[in-house]
Amino acid sequence: MDDEGKEYPLARLGLGMGRLLAIAFGLHFAKGQRLLLDEVETGLHYETQEKVWAWIFESSKKLDVQVFAATHSLDCVRAFSKVADESGEVGILYRLDRKFGPIRVVAYDERKLRIASEQDIEVR
Repeated sequence: MDDEGKEYPLARLGLGMGRLLAIAFGLHFAKGQRLLLDEVETGLHYETQEKVWAWIFESSKKLDVQVFAATHSLDCVRAFSKVADESGEVGILYRLDRKFGPIRVVAYDERKLRIASEQDIEVR
């Protein structure tokens, strides 16, 4: 509803608002469990992603939800890195790498992720 009490369909508010609502519902219904967010940045402008990640970190802590998020967006990774570093919460990026032989998991904790982000090292 707007200030005059007029209702609008969710679709008119844009993909970003729908995405935020979907994440909110996902967090709520995953209380005490785990939540997988695929392409977490879909529909969200890159300038909003730090605020969204801060909200996800805060909400997941309050609801005791462990969040797993997948992305191909470097902007999303950078926003995650900044919020994880500033929040004091555990935030780890895992990358699957197949440079030499079988697939292996490469982990970036907050410190490694901050360094990679500052030096434009590809982590996706």
